[in-house]
Amino acid sequence: MLGDYGGFASTLLRIGAAGVVAPLWNVKDDVAAAVARAFYAATLTADRPVPAAEAMRAVRASYTEEAVRAGTDGQHPTLVAYQVFGHPRLRLTRESAP
Repeated sequence: MLGDYGGFASTLLRIGAAGVVAPLWNVKDDVAAAVARAFYAATLTADRPVPAAEAMRAVRASYTEEAVRAGTDGQHPTLVAYQVFGHPRLRLTRESAP
């Protein structure tokens, strides 16, 4: 069921993951790679990192009818395939190397 914690994401949350970002259907590899780059840039390397849910919301919002009609590069349903499972204010942190 779309929008429900299911499968692998549900298992990860049950065993203690703080959150999971996962697609709800099969995705296109090159677009998925761009999504991952945008997600980590927004959550870890930006001047003002945003919560995981906000980063994914921004990626999803980039898929618009106008952009598709204009033939904008990278416009593919993969952009809206991802869902954040976990707390909506979840923030990522990077640990320092030992």
